[in-house]
Amino acid sequence: MPRLPLCCALSALVLASGAAAEPPPAPPIASAPVPEAKAKAKPPLGPKKSPRVLCGCPTARFLERAATGGAVPVWLHDGAHVDTFVRDAAKPGRVLASDTPPTVEELPVAGEPVPSQSRLARVRAPEGFLGFLGILRTNETLPKDVLDLSKGAPSAGTAPAAPRLRALWLKPLEERDRPGCGNYLTHQVAFEPVDGSAELAALLVRDVANNTTALVDVRFAGVYGLGRIDVCEQGMPLLAGAPTTLEVRPVSTSLAVGEAWSFTSDGAGVVAPARASVPPEADRDRIEDPFPVPGEDEGRGPTLKMISVAVMGVAVAGAAVAALVAWVIIPIRRRRMKDVRCTACGKEIPVDTLDDKTDGFFCPSCGAAGFWKGKRGAEVGVHKLPEP
Repeated sequence: MPRLPLCCALSALVLASGAAAEPPPAPPIASAPVPEAKAKAKPPLGPKKSPRVLCGCPTARFLERAATGGAVPVWLHDGAHVDTFVRDAAKPGRVLASDTPPTVEELPVAGEPVPSQSRLARVRAPEGFLGFLGILRTNETLPKDVLDLSKGAPSAGTAPAAPRLRALWLKPLEERDRPGCGNYLTHQVAFEPVDGSAELAALLVRDVANNTTALVDVRFAGVYGLGRIDVCEQGMPLLAGAPTTLEVRPVSTSLAVGEAWSFTSDGAGVVAPARASVPPEADRDRIEDPFPVPGEDEGRGPTLKMISVAVMGVAVAGAAVAALVAWVIIPIRRRRMKDVRCTACGKEIPVDTLDDKTDGFFCPSCGAAGFWKGKRGAEVGVHKLPEP
């Protein structure tokens, strides 16, 4: 048999085996969609502030750093209280609670008090106690505000004196809006104490018609007025369009209450509340002045700005008067005018015989004559020019 067919068969077998050894092509793999990168939220710049912090509500604090009359005035709010502490012997920088609590005297409020957690009080340490007084706020175990009594016990002092005001103003009822506070109705208030009066701590505001009373921090009243701000639990609730009579009494840090200032308001917010009554120490002339603007009208004589403006005005006026005298009045008084008749045209020409700058000139009317003055104060000679 011929060999060619066998070789062809072997070649076909080898090709077939090689084709079988090659792996089949892999199916295409579908690419999974790549998720888009989410934008990272920017962290807040600081801790989120509560509405009370944003609004600037009064906080618990010592009103004075020294005891007056044997007690320390303190403003309390939101469950804060004052306790006694002693120095920790193991850690000198820390304090420990004492077993002898202080005596707390709160300001009594007549009438129905407006709901509030604010209290004005005087704290008296136990007799002979030389540790610390500290304010403990809600959820605090150690005080952040302490008063050191180790330098000596507070003296008994004198009897508390009531504060006195020489003037007090109220603005018309207005609606305001402040971040954290929301919308509120208020009467802006301004006052001036009598020289030597006790320091003010609060204003006691009473709505005569409803017999409700609100204790308002004096710093709060200076910024927000007498109106109610719920988030701060401060101020007297006021209604637009409702007539009301308000009694305002100053309260000192010794819890002494001064005389009442009475105002009647129509609630329309157009005119300022009218004074119904004022205490005897009121300055009748001062209270007739308009509502004072801080920094512009202090009601106690001229300010430094007013004095400087007056001095500058006097200096400028003096310089102007000196220039007027030197450059206008004196030269005018030094002139000696004389009317000289022209020999050519017959007109009278005014000539200053004291003018040192001019010796002679031609007649301004005809030009046919010459005027010659000569030396200062001499007679003026007139010479007709010869005809050509």
